Formats: sequence, structure tokens, C-alpha cells
Amino acid sequence: MTRDREQARRLLGRGPHGSSSLTPLGAPVNTWLERISFVGLVVAALLLLAVGQRGLHLVDRTTQQARDVLTPVASLVAEPTRVVRNAVGWLGDQFALAEENRRLRTELERLLDWQAEATRLQVENAALRDVLHAQRQRPAPIASTARVVADSRSPFVHTRLLDAGRRDGVQAGMAALGLGGVAGRIVDVGEHSSRLLLLTDFNSRVPVLVLPSRDPAILIGDNGPNPRLDFLPLNPRVQVGDRVVTSGIGGVLPVGLPIGEVVAITEEGFRVRPALDWRELEYVRLVRMPPPGDLIAGDLRQPRPLPGMPALGR
Repeated sequence: MTRDREQARRLLGRGPHGSSSLTPLGAPVNTWLERISFVGLVVAALLLLAVGQRGLHLVDRTTQQARDVLTPVASLVAEPTRVVRNAVGWLGDQFALAEENRRLRTELERLLDWQAEATRLQVENAALRDVLHAQRQRPAPIASTARVVADSRSPFVHTRLLDAGRRDGVQAGMAALGLGGVAGRIVDVGEHSSRLLLLTDFNSRVPVLVLPSRDPAILIGDNGPNPRLDFLPLNPRVQVGDRVVTSGIGGVLPVGLPIGEVVAITEEGFRVRPALDWRELEYVRLVRMPPPGDLIAGDLRQPRPLPGMPALGR
């Protein structure tokens, strides 16, 4: 009887004290459940990947369609901003034009003053030539206009490269005029280009006159912003504010071209500020010196006598 009960308990999975024990039959069941769960998870992952790939294409199409719809809307929204930006730019241009107009008016007034002074000097010069019975000197023609295409960009060399050469009538020694005065002279000429030596270069030497004292001097560059005057008379009458022009001595540069203004008197000598701004030197006018026969107006070695006076040398 007892043996039959023990066999029944074993078949029902109960312990000796009546508790249930599924170990003999539960172990295989758990193993099969784990395998089925693993296979189910793998299948679910594969399904999710497949759905995800299709979902990405769907999301891309949806994004493209939304972008196509929103692009005109964004353009419409940005239109007021563009209009305001253009209006602000237009106003800025108007203010810049007004400032440029004021500057040009000031420049025009200054040039008109110079024109009046030049007219007065021309009339006075003509009267004096009539008194001296001297022929009028032919003005130096303008050979050509050249554009500055390169800068030396060196603290030791102050030169500019021009886009005009021998084919344009450029010759070595020509004076180069910028906006306001002399920039320098041509020192090297090629077929299609030339090199301009500025007044401030260390190798620059220009004969000048200081007005109104008319003291002759040599303007010497030292690679600084303001060249100095040298070889002045023993008792120079130069003052700050005097104008400096070319003297024409040596026959290299024409007479009377504006150079600059005396701005300082130092231990090294008189400093001259050039009349032009080097930053605005974009175009220059190249002036040809008249031929030597035209520089002597009439035979100055034996001038004609004034009315009522005997001729010289008789």
C-alpha cells in the first residue's frame, strides 16, 4: 500500500510532504518555451527591419512632399524680409551717393578756384611774354592714360606697375599725374607695361620750386610718407603751408606740376606731404615733356630789345 502511494506521488510530481515538484517534466517544457521565444523574437526583429525599410522610404516621400508644399510658403514669408533688406540697402546707397555728391561738390569748388588762379596766371604770363617779345611755350601734351595693375607691397620699394607701354606712346621719364598732383615718373618701359617710381621711393629725386618764395630744391624720397626737401638756398624762405611744384630743371618733368605742401620743419629738413592719396591711385595721366627745341621760347641768348632800348651786346 505504501509502495503504491510512493509511485503515485512520483507520477503526479509531488514530494514526500505533498508539495508539487515539476522538475522531471518541467525542464523539457521550459527549454521548448525558450526556443520558441527566441525564434519568435528573431522573426519579430526581421519583420521590424522590413517594415523600417519601407517606413524610411515612406518618410522620405512624405518629407519631400512637405518640402515641396512649404517651399512656396517659405518664399512668401521671406519676401517681406527681402523687400526690407533691399530698402535698407537702397537707403544706404542714397546716403553714400549724397556723401559722394558733397565730396564732389567740394572738389569741384576747389578745382574751380584752381581754374580761376590758372586763368589769372595765364593772362599775367601772356602779358609778360608780350613785354619780353617771347614766343608762347607749347603746353606739354598728355600722352595717354594708364591703369595701376600691381603694387610693389614692400617697405623698401615704392613702385607701381601700369598697363601701358611703348605701344601706347609711353617713354621713360614721363611724369605720372594722379588725382591732385604728381605721383612720380616712369623709370622702366616695356612693350605693354611700364613701371612707375613714386615720389616717396628712396631712389626718387625731383627738382622742385617752393611757392611763393620760389626757392629751388630737390625733393628726395626716403620710403616714408612725406619726402623731404634738400639742396635749398643758404637762407631758405620756406614755411609750413607753402606749395611745392615741379621746376622743370633737367628737362625731365614739365614745369609747374603740383607736388604737395610743406607740412613740417624738422632737424632733417622740410617735410612735404604729397598732394594725392596713394590709396586712391588707380589711374594716372602720363605727360610727355616737350621736345628740347620747344622749351626755349625764342632765342633767349639774344632777345629782341624792348621799345626805346638798344639791343644787348651792341
